[in-house]
Amino acid sequence: MNKVKKYIGGDKNQNYQGDVSVIRLDSIKNIVFKPFKKELKVALGEVTGHSHRVITKTPEKLSWGQDENGYYLKIEDGAKASLVHEEHETHELDGGIYFFGSQWEYDPLEQFRKVMD
Repeated sequence: MNKVKKYIGGDKNQNYQGDVSVIRLDSIKNIVFKPFKKELKVALGEVTGHSHRVITKTPEKLSWGQDENGYYLKIEDGAKASLVHEEHETHELDGGIYFFGSQWEYDPLEQFRKVMD
């Protein structure tokens, strides 16, 4: 069973699950949001084939959008969702706006490269 990661202390607006950056935003413009269905796959592991997915018990209180940078998720106040993955801790998400994108790392030989999961 996955462990649950709660954000206590530190930067509560930016966190990671494997190769996925999870950033809480104050607001977002120019994104068309769609109704949330059963789940939202925000990334697929290049190495394992496992996926990072958002799930919830209240899909009617969530909506999502996408652009060339990644995925956006709106969670209504009072609702909750979880970011799950087979090999990582579960991240609990409260009401707000979130961005899900690729995590990057610095390598002196390659400069910046996308983290691969």
